[in-house]
Amino acid sequence: MNKLAKVHRSSTPLTTEKKNQLLEAIADLGGNIRAACRDCALSPQVYYDYLKRDEGFREKAEQAKAQGVAEMEREMHRRAFKGYNEELHHQGLKTGDTIKKYSDTLAIFMAKAHAPEKYRERMDLNHSGEVTVTVRDLLGERMGKTIEGEVVEVIDDGEEML
Repeated sequence: MNKLAKVHRSSTPLTTEKKNQLLEAIADLGGNIRAACRDCALSPQVYYDYLKRDEGFREKAEQAKAQGVAEMEREMHRRAFKGYNEELHHQGLKTGDTIKKYSDTLAIFMAKAHAPEKYRERMDLNHSGEVTVTVRDLLGERMGKTIEGEVVEVIDDGEEML
């Protein structure tokens, strides 16, 4: 049987129970709409259709997304700064011991998100020297004219000033 045949289509109204199930999945999955729809056996189009036509659902969906993102940020913070326990293995077998680990990558992402002016990626692009531009470079072949060795200014009415 085709996978899509099992997926709820937008033409059939959603029950209140199914809407609540979807909203809960959105919150649990960090606001990931596609994953939430998949967990609820719904086409993502159903979600987007209901966003357009049901203001109450739209407001609840925004709240669920915000709740999911907030939970995701709490988990990122915990793993980055409080750490998490990872089981130790020796020769492929669990030893029963754990080690506390921290995620530097998550800490970097959080710093960039919360203080972008300080931690964002920067590029300095400096130029020294001269830049030479010819009329042909500026106007291309549109004007159909070439003036060698002269400075040309094109004004709005199309006339040229030398």
